[in-house]
Amino acid sequence: MEVEITNMGILDVIKNGKDIAGAAARASDQILRLDDKTRRDYQMYLLDIYKDIKKVCDQYGIKLYVIGGTALGAVRHHGFIPWDDDIDISMTRDSFDLFKVAFEKELSDKYILNAPNYSPICYRRFPIILKKDSYYKGIADSNNAELNHISIDLFLIENTPDNQFVRTLKGHGCNFIFLVSSAVYFFENRSDEVKRFYWQAGRKGRANYAIKTCAGAVFSFMSSSKWFCLADKAVQWKRPSDNCCMATGRKRYLGEIMKREQWFPGVEADFEGEKVLIFSDYDYYLRNLYHDYMVIPPEGEREIHSLCEIKFSLID
Repeated sequence: MEVEITNMGILDVIKNGKDIAGAAARASDQILRLDDKTRRDYQMYLLDIYKDIKKVCDQYGIKLYVIGGTALGAVRHHGFIPWDDDIDISMTRDSFDLFKVAFEKELSDKYILNAPNYSPICYRRFPIILKKDSYYKGIADSNNAELNHISIDLFLIENTPDNQFVRTLKGHGCNFIFLVSSAVYFFENRSDEVKRFYWQAGRKGRANYAIKTCAGAVFSFMSSSKWFCLADKAVQWKRPSDNCCMATGRKRYLGEIMKREQWFPGVEADFEGEKVLIFSDYDYYLRNLYHDYMVIPPEGEREIHSLCEIKFSLID
């Protein structure tokens, strides 16, 4: 089965890989379709990981926010979006510096923290926290054993220049490095399996695969890990500012900028019986990401991840 993504130009093909991959996942015979019980078990497994992280953050005075679809789930469903299978979290850059120390002391026996400018080799432009005693394989994942675990993504909130010209210039530069780093990672992990997956998204899927592979080859004079570290340095702004952004979020540097008082100090929301922290102006934040976010999207437009295999424990 092929799915065509319509009304997209060449720049959209480059920038909207997430939408194209989602379309391919909905059509693909390579994706694991979780039944309701397994998905619920997976959600509770992720919730336990979140609780471990939250406990350490509370212990060290670190404010931990839930974001993206997790924040949407908290507001709209008071828990997971029923078809969702991940948790996304966030903290400030300064908090992450403290969290790295806390992680080594409190969590490193059960988890791996993989992050740019922290790990010897990093696999994303943002930190990820992986559960050691688990297995997760996605279509585009590296075959590196360290990455093939169930994980939670951690997105950092950065200061941004208050001067609009400087902010725009910096944002476009960061977004360029993001695209390059992702393309190089894609090139490094290309395979017949990945190619077949993207082919199932039709013409735009084939174009996306070809463009990312070619761009990745051009910029592969430097490894994706080094590109991710460069991106991590590029997004930082050490000066005080009235504006903050989630530079590595789904809408990239210029797409998720709010005034500081819109982010902080946050408000509590219910999530699966737990109290979680979401951004102060969560309505603006969620509308920016999802538009009319209280409306349940039709089944064919729901976000789906490219999960191929999962094990909650590696111990038989």
